Amino acid sequence: MSAGVAQMHVRVKRKGQTYFVPVERPTKFKTIKDKISDACGMNEITATPLVPPENIMLVMRDPETGATKDELKDEGAISDLQIANDAIIYARFKKASGGDFEELDLGEEKAE
Repeated sequence: MSAGVAQMHVRVKRKGQTYFVPVERPTKFKTIKDKISDACGMNEITATPLVPPENIMLVMRDPETGATKDELKDEGAISDLQIANDAIIYARFKKASGGDFEELDLGEEKAE
């Protein structure tokens, strides 16, 4: 952690799972994808990530309307969107069949 930079975290949710990712204001969304990929583990035979970062899409919901916002681009940073400590970001993984990303699963939050 850099001197003078406040440590915080975001919660990244996907299909009943929650990843607590430590971040700082300048943290890029690509770095968050890398941390989620690491948490998903490695294929022991091929020594490749089970879920590569490029197969992860991050999105947020508008706190006022609940509508899903656009994808959080890799080059964007926590500070760009003024994301607060303990904010929720949603992850969508690319389907195993390739091509499309899975539907956003808000789980228990659908009832809000």
